[in-house]
Amino acid sequence: MSMPDLLYSSYFHGSMPIIEHISPSSPVSMHEDWYDFADAQHFWMQWRFEAVKKHLHLMPDTTSKVLEIGCGHGVMREQMESLGYVVDACDLNLHALELIKGGQGRVMLYNIYDKHPDLAGKYDMIMLMDMVEHIEDDVDFLKTAAAYLRPGGTVVLSVPASMLLFSKYDVEVGHIRRYTRKTMHELMTNAGFEPTKISYWAGSLVPVALARKAMMAFTKDKVIEKGLQPPNKLVDAVLRTMKNLETALPFHPIFGASIVAVGQLNP
Repeated sequence: MSMPDLLYSSYFHGSMPIIEHISPSSPVSMHEDWYDFADAQHFWMQWRFEAVKKHLHLMPDTTSKVLEIGCGHGVMREQMESLGYVVDACDLNLHALELIKGGQGRVMLYNIYDKHPDLAGKYDMIMLMDMVEHIEDDVDFLKTAAAYLRPGGTVVLSVPASMLLFSKYDVEVGHIRRYTRKTMHELMTNAGFEPTKISYWAGSLVPVALARKAMMAFTKDKVIEKGLQPPNKLVDAVLRTMKNLETALPFHPIFGASIVAVGQLNP
């Protein structure tokens, strides 16, 4: 089978997609323990999806070709496909890709710096969900990601917000930085995008994130579990209630623990 045939074939075995090995697997800064707790039922993953959905009017319709770069274990891909999109997904973490469920789009072990001609310039929208904060040169990485868009294509990013909230948890999961609306605007414009909307979300989580930062200073083990997983069902219920109340509001918070940004590729 030729490379183009391989790239454009859709292989599924039961509920697990076959991973297309286009690039070699490579170490990434994302700690693999994170995937054990951040599944599709986690309140934060659902909150992020609600934040992204508030920007759907700025995104191309569901007939568009979509690529999620740094997809991890595929939760956002699964959520976007529930809306009718078909999302191709790529990552360099083979362990994470092996956790992805079925779906409609392709699943690829792929390094975007390879710029394979059968992929570059083929997509209407790219998504980078909590990904660029792991990258040393985030401008160069976003420029490289832009090569997969058609002219005028859309980028959607989610990133953690505010270095004030940076803690041992961030270090453990491989974060290099957190962003503000200003630094996110600078990243997008320097990478060749025209920002359309940059919004904070999870504003009510800021006090929780500050409390986590204080707790993390005294935490010696299970940092990711303690930093991500609610300690009991009551706390989980409270956090879900906070999510429901905030996402029901018709406006975005003026600050938050995270940011969603949408932009268009400049000609």
